[in-house]
Amino acid sequence: FRIPPLFDHHSHFSLYSVLSATPSLENVTRPRDAYRIIQKSADKPITIITGWNSSCYNLTPGDLGESHPVIVLNLSLHGMVINKPAEEYLAPEYNDFVLNRLDPAWTEKNLPGILAMIVRLAPVPDDTLSSFAMHLESSGIAAIDDMLLPGPGWLDRTRALPVTVGYWADRNVYEALPPAEKKKVKGVKFFTDGALGTRTAALTRPYLSGGKGMLLFTDEELKAGLYEYMRDGIPAAVHAIGDRAVDQAVKTVHLLRRERGCNGPVRIEHAQFISGEAARMARNAGII
Repeated sequence: FRIPPLFDHHSHFSLYSVLSATPSLENVTRPRDAYRIIQKSADKPITIITGWNSSCYNLTPGDLGESHPVIVLNLSLHGMVINKPAEEYLAPEYNDFVLNRLDPAWTEKNLPGILAMIVRLAPVPDDTLSSFAMHLESSGIAAIDDMLLPGPGWLDRTRALPVTVGYWADRNVYEALPPAEKKKVKGVKFFTDGALGTRTAALTRPYLSGGKGMLLFTDEELKAGLYEYMRDGIPAAVHAIGDRAVDQAVKTVHLLRRERGCNGPVRIEHAQFISGEAARMARNAGII
């Protein structure tokens, strides 16, 4: 029996190809093992480390050392820890990030730009892109949707790879593209909440540690933002993990279909907490 090649409809090819060449804490569950990997990784102007599971252990800026710039990304890609040398390294070009990185609302609202910053900080050569694509192909993946286009250069850069890469763009990147480049993008990505690992996904019941996460838009803001694209038939992909975020996204699309006749395709990404009522409303509104 042979499984047909798969289409991974939600991934981050550009970011993961960059991170494939960086140290990882993915299988680390003890702080001392994480410290050992961090200490051994100072071989580039700024060290980027991925895979930190904040549910297993905590990391502070002091844990990353004081002699070399280090950024450690949360496993969920929402949230990171940076040390003082990294702040100084980033400040000339990314001062807004340095000043606001401890504000969860700011970081979640600016996540696409933050992840694009990571891609720019650790540029990958074409042979690394090819090896990463071949790894995906050998795993049985034939096509992949990259949910956050870092910039226009990536649209043509991945064209000749053995895995077909399609791109979605957040609104800032999409609006900066020339008309001909916009046609190469599958659609526009919206974020309505954060992630479970950072306790910013918007829930109706509180986390065990307190708080219910956050919605990144008011109902009217989300309605106006989605309408801008749905009215013209431009597909939208809406990140919504918590049930409050899923409810908001589903109800907003339902209203735009009913009140304004918007037929643009809509996907909800993740939907990890979704009620039966929201699922039925999503089905009736033609939401994937």
